[in-house]
Amino acid sequence: MKKYNLIMVDDATPILNLSKKYFEENYNVYTFDNASDCFDGLSSGMVIPDIIISDLTMPRMSGEEFVVKLKNDIRFKDIPLIVLSANDDSATKIKLLRLGVDDFIVKPFNFEELSLRIQNLFRRMALVK
Repeated sequence: MKKYNLIMVDDATPILNLSKKYFEENYNVYTFDNASDCFDGLSSGMVIPDIIISDLTMPRMSGEEFVVKLKNDIRFKDIPLIVLSANDDSATKIKLLRLGVDDFIVKPFNFEELSLRIQNLFRRMALVK
């Protein structure tokens, strides 16, 4: 069975470490501590992700800026994207969903819930193909 490439972007090292540990059995996990480095890595072809999970509040490039860059780039616009945020503001969620994110999860989050949301996205994508 193919292992999908999962990119996790978060400026919180503990979240990156826990994510890698939780997901590495089922996914090839690539972590970035900021969106700017992640976008550079994507642009260089370092990794071709099957899904991106990104924090919203980060230095250098915010999660919202990252979403806009991804969704405006033909190479990355169709990659499933889940945003994580401590911000539970409905207006923020709506704005990001309008920008094209596939899901929005409030921190602190449950890894099993995130895993199931990822699986559901992949299942829906397989039905569309």
